Amino acid sequence: MYKYLICSPQWRQFAIQCSLLLLLISIPGIAQQKLTISGQVSDSSSGALTGVVVRVVGKPVGTQTSATGQYTLQVSSGDVLSFHILGYDEKRVTVGSATTINIQLQSTSSGLNEVVVIGYGSQQKKDMTGAIASINAKQLQDLPTAGLDQKLAGQIPGVQVSAVSGTPGGGASIRIRGSGSIGAGSDPLYVVDGFPLSGSFDQQASPLNIINPDDIETMTVLKDASSTAIYGSRGANGVVVITTKHGQKGAPRVTLNTYTGYQEVPQKGRPEMLNAREFAQFRKDIIIDDFASRGQTATDADIPTDYRHPEQYGAGTNWYNTVLHTAPQHNTSLGVSGGSENTKYNFTFGYFDQDGVLRYTDYKRYTVRANIESKIGKKVKIGLDLAPTYSVQHVNDFENGFTDVLTRSLWLSPLVSVTDSTGKRTPYITSTGMYSAGNPLNALQYGATKVTSFSGLGGVYGEYEIVEGLKARVSFNVNYGNGSSFVFNPSILGGVNNPPPSIPNSSQTKGNALNWLSEMLLSYDKKLGKDHAINVVLGYTAQKERVEFLRINASNYPDDLIQPINAAATIPSYDQNTQEWAILSYLGRINYSYKGKYLLTGTIRSDGSSRFGTNNRFGTFPSGAFAWRASEEEFLKHVSWLSDLKLRMSYGLSGNYNIGNYTYMSNITSTNYVLGGGVASGRSSTTLRNPNLTWEESSQLDAGIDAGFFGNRLNVTADYYRRITKGMLYNSEIPLSSGYTNVIINSGKIENHGFEFGINTDNLPGELKWTTSANIAFNRNKVLALNAKNDPVYSGRSGEGSYTHITKVGKPIGLFYGYVVEGVYKDQADFDKSPKNVTSVVGSIKYKDVDGNGVIEPVNDFDIIGDPNPKFIWGLTNHFEYKSLDLGIVLVGSQGGQILKTSKQYIQNIDGIFNVDRSVLNRWRSVDNPGDGKTPTTNGARVIYRDVNSEWVESGSFMRIQNIALGYNFNRKLLEHTKFISGARLYASVQNLATFTKYSGANPEVSRKSPSGNATTTALTPGEDFTNYPVARTYTLGINLSF
Repeated sequence: MYKYLICSPQWRQFAIQCSLLLLLISIPGIAQQKLTISGQVSDSSSGALTGVVVRVVGKPVGTQTSATGQYTLQVSSGDVLSFHILGYDEKRVTVGSATTINIQLQSTSSGLNEVVVIGYGSQQKKDMTGAIASINAKQLQDLPTAGLDQKLAGQIPGVQVSAVSGTPGGGASIRIRGSGSIGAGSDPLYVVDGFPLSGSFDQQASPLNIINPDDIETMTVLKDASSTAIYGSRGANGVVVITTKHGQKGAPRVTLNTYTGYQEVPQKGRPEMLNAREFAQFRKDIIIDDFASRGQTATDADIPTDYRHPEQYGAGTNWYNTVLHTAPQHNTSLGVSGGSENTKYNFTFGYFDQDGVLRYTDYKRYTVRANIESKIGKKVKIGLDLAPTYSVQHVNDFENGFTDVLTRSLWLSPLVSVTDSTGKRTPYITSTGMYSAGNPLNALQYGATKVTSFSGLGGVYGEYEIVEGLKARVSFNVNYGNGSSFVFNPSILGGVNNPPPSIPNSSQTKGNALNWLSEMLLSYDKKLGKDHAINVVLGYTAQKERVEFLRINASNYPDDLIQPINAAATIPSYDQNTQEWAILSYLGRINYSYKGKYLLTGTIRSDGSSRFGTNNRFGTFPSGAFAWRASEEEFLKHVSWLSDLKLRMSYGLSGNYNIGNYTYMSNITSTNYVLGGGVASGRSSTTLRNPNLTWEESSQLDAGIDAGFFGNRLNVTADYYRRITKGMLYNSEIPLSSGYTNVIINSGKIENHGFEFGINTDNLPGELKWTTSANIAFNRNKVLALNAKNDPVYSGRSGEGSYTHITKVGKPIGLFYGYVVEGVYKDQADFDKSPKNVTSVVGSIKYKDVDGNGVIEPVNDFDIIGDPNPKFIWGLTNHFEYKSLDLGIVLVGSQGGQILKTSKQYIQNIDGIFNVDRSVLNRWRSVDNPGDGKTPTTNGARVIYRDVNSEWVESGSFMRIQNIALGYNFNRKLLEHTKFISGARLYASVQNLATFTKYSGANPEVSRKSPSGNATTTALTPGEDFTNYPVARTYTLGINLSF
């Protein structure tokens, strides 16, 4: 692997960059000017501080510290230097004769005065009354991920980030305080620089892909109703507020962050399928055992030639390993920022290139961001934000079913080699009596889907200070998206059980979306006398989106050479769709503080949405919160070991408006009628209109405590919450006399309650610095009501057409549902006395007779067999610094959840039509050779064995070393010789180093890409492993430079 990295073009490019850096810092220094001041700015815990504004008081002279906390500034004797950054007390120093001034800033009550960006404003941490957590850019560095959603893993209590797929450019699944919906989705709302994004999570894409992770300044997670109610009908699942980097006053500062590396799929967790010799023997033994069960002996004539002599084969072809490879990854970000007293700017340019570990898949992204802000006079401020993003992704048909290209790499015949005797790829993989398909390498290379996407996110704003403390702000934002996809399937690919040549065909999609947001805000921030302070926000917002989509499927191409659609002879199908939605809102919030000890927050928002039924267009979402800073009381001020103590409580309402744009309306379709003895075309209604359909509403109670001890070297946050979601989208059955079978209504109630704990410690503050951040969250999910009769909801679909999940009152959402395995029928006596299926024989699978009727049958003998919901999730981050070295270690974990490995329906299929898991080698062969007692004979009951059962359920508990990063900061004196490099840091990191779990698969965070069967969302079918794109281990080497 290291040889691969060293020989790669990315590594050579990186080595050249490092060599140039070393050459530059080795150039002999030129004598320093007398009043060139330099030094390092750090704090008492996390070491070097990046982005500290260093300026000469009263003069237009300033700069910012580099990635290693270094600064250099031209000054005069007697000048006063100011060192300032959010979250720390400003420090001023008068310049004397010393040319080196190192500064250590003190955290302002452990960041209590730190300004946190929240919904429609900002607030000092000490004044917050809600359950809000934030992380900054420094905490996110060194994590080599395509999307910033993956960087949240293990960082914030109550936020579950699951890397469900390793698809290049794919997203992570995020749940804040559990899943509260069965029909409208559970994704949080993402707000980027005040703009709410409209997209939702997808394992193949993420709405956050339009953002370069290096552009992020902070991410704030709003968890309770007090903080999310300001987003009204969109805040029920929590809100992630993302703030990008903006310019700071000072001389222009250039930063370059680049890394290169490679990805590989760990060996642990790879499917263990039969090799060629074992599979041939397995197929031969199936026939031998079948004859023996009938008292006969099989001859060579009864055994197909392919399997007659297993000893002729060796290991054969491991198709799963064949489609995987070691893949490079590269990222570069270049930024320029600075500003004067009146104008500040920040420009960044980013390039990300990720090859997938599945061959012929990849993702490339090009990003630009420009943030400019100017003051006009003393009262007016205007700004411009522009962020275009362009990406190209190559994906394929995976995570889609048992015939997709990745899944069939498991069951294809291992007897067939990748290439034939001439060295060309074997076009079609087939052996006697097996399912057959085209070579998966051909499907990956020639049948890939190319997805291109452009997003242009931009906005302008203006702010006017009417009187001191009273400001009016107007903004207008636009997000224009344009995307397309194209796949051409040439004749050489063939299909499942359909050898090539096949008829060439293609599919093309095109779409564009325009989303605009207009806002007017009025804010008033005033301290009234000595003891009182208020902050008021009033606002009006309007947002609208229009999406246009076109899909064209073409077929009967004359050859594989010309691929545009106009070369096709037929257009068998097409689809065109245009959708719009709009939302109009009024909002208000007031924060009141008395003596900085007693804090009150009241919030209200009214939303009118086009998505709601005509009788329920508007909804109102209020909330209230109270906090008491007990540490400011006289009786606690003198407790030496108590630095801070705040008690919080909040209650409020928020909604989930992801109900579909036209769900409340009646759908119309084309229908033929008999009229006058002939056929006439017309229209008919296919669904029933519901003018009362509205948002899902969540009410949430939160009680929390924030405490600091021993000079804030130990900080603790604890929360208890209880969230009730009611009025869920429910597809309810109605009497057939209505002319319809179902109608979408608001029904049901779900509860999520739990505890969250976060601890931050400054363990060693000296030359060797060590800090720790830990969090743990316990969530319990329970269905309180479903419909009028509280009938269970059965969802999912196994290969045999059975349900896989059940949602019922009194239980969590989406429990696993299937047969309960009791072993195998060990002998004739066991068989005779036990309930059985009509196909059961001695040695076949033995299931529990749940309904007690003496007969084993699908569904009637199904029971709850597992729970995908973890008992708790946790994260642990340790950071060490010693002189120029720094080391960060991030661990994440989950305990108690289970996984339904539905891939076992084909990798343990004992019909002989697929290659299978090695567990079949230990199956029941006879009374004298009973195997492991749970893997049955191949002689009977094969169909019910491959139906959903408790043997598919495995523990999903795990601990993962999420990231280890080691960095080295170059000595400032060496960098001074270059005359232009102010900071340099080299680092190496490993992402997804190791996962410790009892799960037999590769990824215990797995989830199916799309819901199966009758399920409308994956919320009803969670925890299902149907063979996902593998999550890779990533090694990177990087450098951070500032100039």
